[in-house]
Amino acid sequence: MLGSDGLVPSIPVQENGEVMANSVERGAPGPRLEELTVDESLELLAASMIGRLAYLDDSGPVVLPVNYVMDGGAILLRTTYGALLDTVGSGARVAFEVDRLDAHTHTGWSVLVRGKAEEVWLPEELDHARALPLRSWAPGERSHFVRIFPSTITGRRIL
Repeated sequence: MLGSDGLVPSIPVQENGEVMANSVERGAPGPRLEELTVDESLELLAASMIGRLAYLDDSGPVVLPVNYVMDGGAILLRTTYGALLDTVGSGARVAFEVDRLDAHTHTGWSVLVRGKAEEVWLPEELDHARALPLRSWAPGERSHFVRIFPSTITGRRIL
């Protein structure tokens, strides 16, 4: 296919003849990666409702999509009684990730939270958690709440 100048555009090719991944047209600016501030990261967390919870169980790393809501500076999610609650409900170290990516434009952002997860069990905290706009998309009763207290929050954006 000819470019607007009537010439075949130059496309970077590997030695084996395959087109290089993430190649950009000659003269076009390349992608730019920028670090987000904690405040920017918190704004993106507050504007989303689905993230990925990562933790370790007896079989190794587990990453699960979960619905969540921000509650002050903490992340709150609902779960059912079982392996997740047994593993993370008692102060386990976890990671929580939220992102939005555009495969067409190769742009997006990602926020990573690391911290400690604890089950919410005090009656006044449970009343507060039940009043928040947190609904699980997964079927079944999700009557237990887990709160993640961040120790670090990092984010980045690719433009």
